[in-house]
Amino acid sequence: METERHDSPIFVVGASRSGTELMRSTLNQHPSVCITPETHYFDDLRPKLRGRERQGLTRTEALKCEDYLLAALHRPYGQGGQPEKAQLSREALRERAAKIGSGADAFFEAFCSINARQKGADRWGEKTPRHVFCLPEIFAAFPRSKVICMVRDPRGVVASYRDLKNINAAVHDKDPQNKTALEEDRRRFRRSYNILIACLLWSGSVQAALEARRRFTADRVFIQRYENLVLNAPLALARLTAWLSIDYCPTMLNVPITNSSYASFQESAGFAEPFIDRWRTNLSRHELAVIQTSCRRVMRYAGYQLEPGGTLLHPLLWECLKLPAAGINAAIANRARIGAIGAYLYRRLRFAGCSLIEKDYLRTSDF
Repeated sequence: METERHDSPIFVVGASRSGTELMRSTLNQHPSVCITPETHYFDDLRPKLRGRERQGLTRTEALKCEDYLLAALHRPYGQGGQPEKAQLSREALRERAAKIGSGADAFFEAFCSINARQKGADRWGEKTPRHVFCLPEIFAAFPRSKVICMVRDPRGVVASYRDLKNINAAVHDKDPQNKTALEEDRRRFRRSYNILIACLLWSGSVQAALEARRRFTADRVFIQRYENLVLNAPLALARLTAWLSIDYCPTMLNVPITNSSYASFQESAGFAEPFIDRWRTNLSRHELAVIQTSCRRVMRYAGYQLEPGGTLLHPLLWECLKLPAAGINAAIANRARIGAIGAYLYRRLRFAGCSLIEKDYLRTSDF
């Protein structure tokens, strides 16, 4: 059993703002589990080292892996983390990677497993929302992995994503460099945000999760509705822990609010029901129409009811006219976060571009 637990990492994925951080925080309340913060490894560093995933790295490539992972440990991904300030030495990371194997994947596993060991956990994992588009690569790299795909009402997702700039950054005020990095990240966000892109990515992420469950089976892919988790956490977590083959632990209910667009950090109040329907007062009629019109097919299969009068066509047509320029701006703003632009776009367009196409896995989906 111990071997199985060590060889069965947990990945938390889903559309951005769909509750992946809530799931990560919840799982980290379990003494046997440690889910590391976002690394974006499968969408950023790994494609840049294509062909070196399992093969020996040059000294320069090894240093690139070390810098990348240690920077993500010092500060959140994309916020200018300094490798030498991480609470993990290069030597420890390098030594652990050498014991695991060769290539970039060994460094990634070493990074995650060291974090788990420091906590005293015997099950490591990682949370990056956009890895939902990299599930075939994840299963190829870690065949015994388990993936939790978070799904949330797209109206809540878009409202939260639009208001991401409201996240309280007061804890960083004493660190001028980090404050600067946060401001740069907010500028990147403002340049890349577009409501229709957010809607297409939501639809694409849900379809990617459903196809992965069909392809890799429900034993490997677990789809968790955000609303079910918040409204009945004990029941949802009992099912989830049984699926993960770990004991249910009541401490998992003591989850903090973190990374919320609407609330400051709170030690033990993460399952906040008001967050579910906040979109009802935060979205304009134009925004509601765009979301429900563009996402209506996938919303129906996911069990989300449409608001009356919220599927007008002209708001969507207006957003479609702005889409080409918005897409270019988003690609430029996020270029530094993309390992291989071709693969990056293909993964998303493959699912987001077929939102209006009837799929077998949509007809048989079960949330």
